[in-house]
Amino acid sequence: METQAIGLAERALLVAPMVTVVLAMVAVVALVGWTGRRMRAHLATERVRHGALIELSMPRETALAIAEGTFSSEDWAPVAGDGARNWAHREPGHPGVSVEAVEAAGGCDVHVWMSRWTLRGRHVAHSAVAARQIAAVAQALRHAEHEGAAEATSAGVGVDHLLLAEALSRQGEAARAAAQAVRSSSRDHQHA
Repeated sequence: METQAIGLAERALLVAPMVTVVLAMVAVVALVGWTGRRMRAHLATERVRHGALIELSMPRETALAIAEGTFSSEDWAPVAGDGARNWAHREPGHPGVSVEAVEAAGGCDVHVWMSRWTLRGRHVAHSAVAARQIAAVAQALRHAEHEGAAEATSAGVGVDHLLLAEALSRQGEAARAAAQAVRSSSRDHQHA
């Protein structure tokens, strides 16, 4: 009986360090996972906090029309705000996005930013929604700019900024269609 008790005590001494190591490993994995999640939330918040600035050679109103075309009426509602165009996401707690276009030499500068948000801790709740919308607006504007430059060049119009801006304003409807295509592909990507 005494030898049996010594055998159990020896086994307990062997198992205790292994249990301690396993518990320490679980704690480290949990800490790394929590830290990674917080870091991703922090990076997403920083990314949308500054928004995007797009320099274009198209007229201000054309750029605003293209930007407006990227906002789905089922997801976004127009609201009052600091930008020329402002939208709030229809889901509670989701961010809002604003767009402002300022006349510049030979075109305009468009600034797209997150204009309303809800904080969860120190991070913006649903910041990915704002990041996707800001990226969709920037992509639609750059696509329209590229298409306008190709159209102006193929028509024999020089790449002079003023002539390019004139060509871009004539193709406003095509640019709106391009923005609609970007919005559709973005929505398809979100639901996939």
